[in-house]
Formats: sequence, C-alpha cells, structure tokens
Amino acid sequence: MHDDRVSAVISLAIKARDGRSSWMTLWQDLAEIFCPNRADFTVEQHDGAERTDGLYETGPQLSARALSSTIPAMLRPAGKRWFKAKAKRGDLNQIESVRHWLYAVTEITYDALYDSRVNAEKALSEVDYDLVVFGTGIANVTWDTAAEHLLIKSKSLARTALMAGKDGAPNASFEFTRPTLRQIVEQFGEDKLTEKMQEAYQQPNPNLDLEFEVLHAILPNADYKRLGGKKGRFPFLSMWISVGCKELIDEKGFYDFPDICPRWDTLTGEVYARSPAMVALPDARVVQEMSKTFMEAGHFTLRPPTYSYADVIQGELQMFPGGHTVVDMAGFQGTGDPIGTIKTGAFPDKIFEVYQAKMEAINAAFFRDIMELPSARDTDMTATEINARLDQFLRQAAPVFARVENTYNALLVNRIFNILWREKKYPPPPDEMYDENNELDVEFEYESPIKSAREKAEALKVIEGVQMFMPLAEAQAKLSGGAKADVLDNIDFDALVRFVGVKADLPQVIFTPIEKMMAEREARAKKMEQAQRAEMISKVGPAMARIGDTAVKAHQGGMLGSPAEIPAPALIPGMEESEGDIMEGIYEEVA
Repeated sequence: MHDDRVSAVISLAIKARDGRSSWMTLWQDLAEIFCPNRADFTVEQHDGAERTDGLYETGPQLSARALSSTIPAMLRPAGKRWFKAKAKRGDLNQIESVRHWLYAVTEITYDALYDSRVNAEKALSEVDYDLVVFGTGIANVTWDTAAEHLLIKSKSLARTALMAGKDGAPNASFEFTRPTLRQIVEQFGEDKLTEKMQEAYQQPNPNLDLEFEVLHAILPNADYKRLGGKKGRFPFLSMWISVGCKELIDEKGFYDFPDICPRWDTLTGEVYARSPAMVALPDARVVQEMSKTFMEAGHFTLRPPTYSYADVIQGELQMFPGGHTVVDMAGFQGTGDPIGTIKTGAFPDKIFEVYQAKMEAINAAFFRDIMELPSARDTDMTATEINARLDQFLRQAAPVFARVENTYNALLVNRIFNILWREKKYPPPPDEMYDENNELDVEFEYESPIKSAREKAEALKVIEGVQMFMPLAEAQAKLSGGAKADVLDNIDFDALVRFVGVKADLPQVIFTPIEKMMAEREARAKKMEQAQRAEMISKVGPAMARIGDTAVKAHQGGMLGSPAEIPAPALIPGMEESEGDIMEGIYEEVA
C-alpha cells in the first residue's frame, strides 16, 4: 500500500480518538470511583500500581459490580441454552427435518461459544463491566483458522475509538496499542515487520521489550476506497499499521463488522452511550467525601488536638488528629489541667441517615432494588398474588435489559453464526430453509429469566382465568340440577395443559405425543366398553337361564308352542338398551 493511504487511515483514526476528549475526562472520573482498574483514560498507569489509594468508600464500586454480574445472569444464564435457532417463517418450524437442523445449529453454536479455548465468559464479563460503568463495551469476535475455534476478547475503551454508520450504530473502530517487538513478531511473523522493526530485531542482542505504537483499524471498505485505496472483496477492511513508521504491517478483511459494541442508553447523535454509573456519579462523589469526613471525625475522637500554656504561641494551630498547639501562659490561671483538648464541630446526629439515603440512591441507579426475581416462599400465596408480583418485576426489570439485548446478544450470536456458517461447521440445511432469494431463512430467539418470568406470568393468568369459570359451572349445576360440564365444554383442557407447560418451560419430553395420547385414549375407551359389556352379560346371563327353564316347563305343560316358536330376544350383543329395558322385553316375550 502507498504511504499516503496509510497516512490517511492514521489521520482518520487520530481524529476519531482526539474527538472524544470530553468523554475521556468523564470516563476517567467514573473509573476512579466505580472501576479503579480501568482508570487509565487520562492518567498513565503502571503495572502493579495500587489504584484505590484515593478511595474512602467501596460501596459505589460494589453496586456497579453487582449490576455487571447480573447482566450475564439475565442475558446469558449459565448452564442454559439461552438462545435457539428458528426459521423466520413460523410454518417451517413444524417440519421435522427443519426442527432437527435448527436443533443442531443451536447446539453447535452454543458449544463453539463456550469452548474452553475461547474463554468467552471472562472476556464478556469485562465488556459487561464497561457497559455498566462507561455505557459502552467492545467485544472483538474473530476466528482462529489454525486452531479452528472462536477468538473473543474485550477491547479497552481508553485505547479504542469508534465511528458510527448512517444508522447510528458503530461500524468502524480504531485501536491504539503499544505491543513489544516480541509480541509483534509472535502475532505477524518476521516477514511482516516494518523497516525500523527489522532493524531492531536483527541486532546481535535485540531488545525484544522495545515497544511500538500500532494502530488496528477496522472500517468499511467503502470508507477506505474514499481515502484513495482500492476496493477489496471484503465489506470490512482490517489493517495493522505502525503509527511511528507510517507503514502497513498486515491487512485482512471481514464479511461483517467483528466488534460487538453493546450500548446502554444512547442519545441521538452520540456514538458512545450513557451508563447507570453516570446517574450515580453525583451521589458517589458525595459518599466519598462523607466517608473521608467520617474517617477524620473518628481520628479527632480518638486523638483530639490538644493545647498547653506557654509565654507565646509557638508555631501555627495544629488542627489535626494528634496535633498539639502551645498557647500564651497568660490564659492559665493555675486552675484546671495545663493541657486540654480543642473542641471541634459537633458530629451531626442525622449524618448517617443522609449517608444511607445517598447509598440507597446509588443502589437505585444500578437497579439493585429490582434485580431479584420474586419467589413464592409463602405456601398460601395464591396464583393472583404470585402473578401480581411477577407483573411488578417485569414492569421494572424488563426495560432495563431490553435496551441492550438487541445490541448485545443478537449481534454476538449472529456474528458467531455467520463465522461458523462460512467455516462449514453446520450440517447442510433442508431445502425448505432457503427463501425465494436463495438466502437462509434462519434467526435466533433468546431466553432469559425475564422472558421466563413473563411467560410464567402468562400461564398463571390463564390458570387464574380457568379458576374463575368454576363458580359459574357450579352455579349452573345447582340451577339445572345436572352436571357442570356445559360451562367447562368451552375450554379445551388438552390445549390448556400444553400451553401452560410451554409457558412454564417444562421439558417437552415429559409430554405424551398427541398421536400416542389419542391412541391410548381410544384403547382405554374400548377396554372400558368391553368391561361394561362383560359386566352386563354377567348380570343378564343368569336371568336368561331362569327364563329359559320357565319357558320349557310352560311348553311341557301345554301353555306354549314348541321352543323353536319362542322369539329370541336378541338384546345382549349390542347392549343398546339398559338392563331394565332388556329384562322388560324378556318378560314380555315370556308372557
């Protein structure tokens, strides 16, 4: 690549980096209180340095950590397939071959994400913390061709500048790092080193710890073309550039933007988002000052400043814990102690109430008051009461995570699916999965405790509604003197059971297939009918025998004709009539 094109990319990256100075100052203030380990936006930090020496209170930091730990629990529940593939067209999901393929896609995608070599949970936890504190996180998702597994790492917001596309979502990133010469050789190989790097590396005793500033620029190929470069075959261009040398180290491409950038609360026109920590920042500052004052007050109480008498005041007033001031001897009249304590301001009685109120405000900013799912510990709690509690939780908690799910889970899973699809890690899909444009008709839906609670609440509402019909059915039975089935005939109880099972997230394997269930019902009905016939025969048989004997005796006495002339009742085989009707018919024939 010609140097002027590399210089154009460097200039674009520096402009994006320097154009966020206000954000850098704000992020530094946030990091110093809520995330000291990331406090390197405007201050250079050294490895191993203590970064909490300016803090007097860890409550705000713990609140931020609690919310960041809640994000994976709510969006990516551990040990659960929190996403599943499905066809965009609902009718396709009923085809058995499509269901099997979608199940395989879900399993392969999940296993690829949680492969131990990927270390996804650690990387995404760092992104979660950045999201909570700074409002924006960056997760880079790529593919290791040699080892054939995903690569997921978090990018530091202090060293990475973003640019947004026409839809307001980030579609370009510029990461400035300072790797050592050893790291550069390990990543790119000796043949990719710039002239200055080659010179340093080929020394008899090379300094492998020598650092070089390297820019990793990822931008749409259309942007690069506007800068004077040639349009490549990939929609996104990936370039590693030595900033000091202004030379290209390596160049690759991506089919889609590899940086997943979840954002908490976006404002129109802003690339970077607002965070819960920004809401809590004023109260967190007050709490820090109050904690500092509490410590000083405790020191004053345990080691109050003192005074003693002398001819003149020696030095300045020593108004600090343990300080001692010498005052004029003229004030000492020979009574009392020659050395006394200096009275300072009285400790306010309500100060701890103010402190507690500030901490509650900080916790509220991080949603700690609504993050626990309701539980029915009371065994006497009705479905209506449980449903009311779930409704309250959903109203409060659902909007908190809905704002980031589309810019986090959806982008992450879609990116992984696209990589695995191009790497041919999925089995061939059924022909039905392709639409009229020969594109794959597949998407993902996401599971979460909030969604489970919402569906459980829906199931409880259905159960509650069915229970409301019971008094109507009982009232009908009393008025008509009959059964209460007429009202309940309005409800398909088979559909009700399966609906509640799905909403309650019960395993589908516990449900009997509908075809098998209908066959079992038919067999059970036939068995019951046979039992009823057998019982009827057992009751009617002896009576028939007695009637036959009576007819024979009557014939012998000349009362009737021959036995062949006696009509057969023909009532037993079908059992169309009741036992009483059968007996009545037999007696009529005998008469």
